[in-house]
Amino acid sequence: MPSLIKLNEFFKSRLYKFIVAFVVAINGYLVFALGSDEQKIALKTNLGKLGSLIVDWSGAVIFLSIFFGGIISIFIAYLQEKIDKQNVVDRFAVVLLETIETVVEEKRKRFAKAVEELLQEGQSQPTASTVFKNITQPEEQIKNIIKALEVCYKTLYPNVYFKIALMEVENNTLKKWAYFLPYTARPNTCIDELRSSESAISQALITKNIVVVDDVQKELVKTENKKYIKGSTKLNENWSQLCYPIKSITSNEVIFIVCIAAKEANFFQSNQEFLGSYEWLLNFFSSRLALEHSLAELKGKAR
Repeated sequence: MPSLIKLNEFFKSRLYKFIVAFVVAINGYLVFALGSDEQKIALKTNLGKLGSLIVDWSGAVIFLSIFFGGIISIFIAYLQEKIDKQNVVDRFAVVLLETIETVVEEKRKRFAKAVEELLQEGQSQPTASTVFKNITQPEEQIKNIIKALEVCYKTLYPNVYFKIALMEVENNTLKKWAYFLPYTARPNTCIDELRSSESAISQALITKNIVVVDDVQKELVKTENKKYIKGSTKLNENWSQLCYPIKSITSNEVIFIVCIAAKEANFFQSNQEFLGSYEWLLNFFSSRLALEHSLAELKGKAR
């Protein structure tokens, strides 16, 4: 990648611009020479054999310079696209690290506060169970993770409106909305409707794979292979949706489903290239949600 960046810098340099200007000037002169018998005679007289070569090969030189100039232009466009994609990946990585760090920071603060409170209570040697229950707050941490996910998407796409919700799954059945953002945008479609095999969230649960609805309005008019139910969706609303299943660390069964809706048709797209990028990003959050789910089970059984 560094070599491509250097090459791209060369194509943007003054030297390259000078070379292009020089070639254009030569082509202009050759075109002029081809159209003037006097200029041809002057070239042959003044430059001898070199002048004759210039006259004989000027057409070929003009053709090749235009041909290779076109190829170079295509290559420059390809190079820029390649670099732009890499810049997007780098930006994703930076934003991801920043948002994940906020989750770690919240946990660190909670640990420090728990230590302070235990010491203030005069328990110089608190039991392991007491410490575990004080510092382990999976419900709060799950909220922090979803908040971080929202911040991540809003930072990457500041002009897009998102709704993010976390569905809790129990015994391979949709149970309840565990958390959702914004707070004023509680999902209105009832759980029984979402359990339909034609809903994206149920298909994510059944297949244990990410399910994307590119355009909910187009999906609603399908007569077969549907993956979206109308629910509370209005006819004038253009959304795309992503449902991502999170599996248990121990049983590999689905424990949560992250649902992200973007108020823009085709924002999320179901081709393989896009699916890979969604999974790459969401995997960082899903592993942490699965961890907190395991901690919640342990805390429930701790004495």
